[in-house]
Amino acid sequence: MGGVIDNPNVKDRESGQQALYAFMALYDATGKQKWLDAARQAADYTETFMYAYNVPMAQNDTLTDFPRHLKTTGQTLIATGHSAVDNGLSFSSFQYYRLYLFTGDEHYKNIAKMMMYNSLQTMDIDSKMGYKYPALQTEAFKLTSPRGHSVRQWLPWNGAAVMDPIHRFKDAFDVFGINELEDMPLEKQRKYNKQYGKTLGIWSKEK
Repeated sequence: MGGVIDNPNVKDRESGQQALYAFMALYDATGKQKWLDAARQAADYTETFMYAYNVPMAQNDTLTDFPRHLKTTGQTLIATGHSAVDNGLSFSSFQYYRLYLFTGDEHYKNIAKMMMYNSLQTMDIDSKMGYKYPALQTEAFKLTSPRGHSVRQWLPWNGAAVMDPIHRFKDAFDVFGINELEDMPLEKQRKYNKQYGKTLGIWSKEK
C-alpha cells in the first residue's frame, strides 16, 4: 500500500512494482530462494491490475480518446477504489523478463511482452492520433463507462515508463527489447541476467 504520495493508503499497482524491484535486488545480492519466492508473489499480485482482455470503445462517443481500432490489453488499473488506467506497467517489463529467466516460467515472459508492447497502444508513435508531437500519450483514461475518456494531458513519466526498460535491456543484454532478445540463446541470456544482477550494467559484459 501507499506506493505513491498522491494516492496513499490504498492497495495499488505501484506498491506491487516497488516490492518486486526490492525483492529482485535482494535476490541479486544474496541468491537466497526466499527473495525469489517473494519476488514471484509481488509479480503475481501486480499483474492482476493489468487488463488481459480487450474492452471495446463506444462507436458513437465523440469524446472517446482511446483509438477504436486498437486494443486495451496491457493497460493497467492504477489503484483500487477508482477506475483510472494508464501505461504504468511499461516500467516493469524488464523485471518480469528477468523473473522469467530466473524461474523458467514462460508466463512471466508473456506478461513482460504485454507490458513492453501492448502498453504502447496509447502512444502516438506514427503521428496518426493527431497529438502535437510524436510519442505523446494520454496520462490516464477510463475503461469503465464512459469508456475511453481521458485526462487529455501527457506527463513526463509516461515517456519514462517506456524508455526506462529499453535502457535496462540494453545495459543487461545489449539489445533494446524482448523481440530482439529472443534471438539470443537462452543460456547466454541467463548468463547476462546473472551478471547484470552483480553490476547493474555498469561494467562491460563478457562476450
